[in-house]
Amino acid sequence: MAEVDRQIRMIADFVELEAREKCAEIRARAKADADAERQIALVNAKEKLSEEYDRKEKALGVELKMLEFVHFLHLPFYSFVSTLLSISRTLTLSRTLSLARLFSHPQ
Repeated sequence: MAEVDRQIRMIADFVELEAREKCAEIRARAKADADAERQIALVNAKEKLSEEYDRKEKALGVELKMLEFVHFLHLPFYSFVSTLLSISRTLTLSRTLSLARLFSHPQ
């Protein structure tokens, strides 16, 4: 009877070891998949942010051309500078906040 108990214990230990190894494999695969998805999401977010700033940069170029035209018409210079500074502050603040949001989430 002791021999049977020992064999049953060996089989149970083997099954438990196999289960632990399979669990470790599943966890490792799940972590790798999650890391890959997180990396893809980060790349997509960076691309989207880059596209957004390209669009804002083009808009800024148009606004600057308009301001140059206003200045060409001899409107007060302080108005031109004030508007230019306002646009610059808005873009800088927007970029800073977007980058902060992008990198503040735990990876």
